[in-house]
Amino acid sequence: MQKLLNTVFSLRYVAILAVIAPIVGAVLMMLLGTRDTIEAYLLFFGIEEPDGAIEAGEAAMISLVASVDHFIFGTILIIFAIGLYKLLFQGNLGRKGGHDTRKHPSWKEVKNLGGMDEMLLKVIIMLLAVAFLEFMLNSGLGSLDWPV
Repeated sequence: MQKLLNTVFSLRYVAILAVIAPIVGAVLMMLLGTRDTIEAYLLFFGIEEPDGAIEAGEAAMISLVASVDHFIFGTILIIFAIGLYKLLFQGNLGRKGGHDTRKHPSWKEVKNLGGMDEMLLKVIIMLLAVAFLEFMLNSGLGSLDWPV
């Protein structure tokens, strides 16, 4: 029975993939955000031509909105990976009487998977809002005219 429990408990190390994958995704999101920021500067200074009939300033703004979107999602992936790591592997290390004796920022406090779900839901709503703004600016609907 003890051998079976040890085997089942050791399967938690398979979950390290769930920690590594968001970190790799966060690196990708940070690189995409950096690319979009550089593209915004290239558009603003006239080194690169904007697509379509929009001017360079608006195209730079669209690129910056996309870069912020990428950076935010990358940051959330890092926070998710840290929280998952703490839940799976640290347990009660460094705790005395249920209180953590180490100093760390409050954003790293993940008490359970429900808290992580709530955080991800908020981020998804925010990413949808940013994607909607980006769509509005790209489709030319950002400046609505009311014909008389």
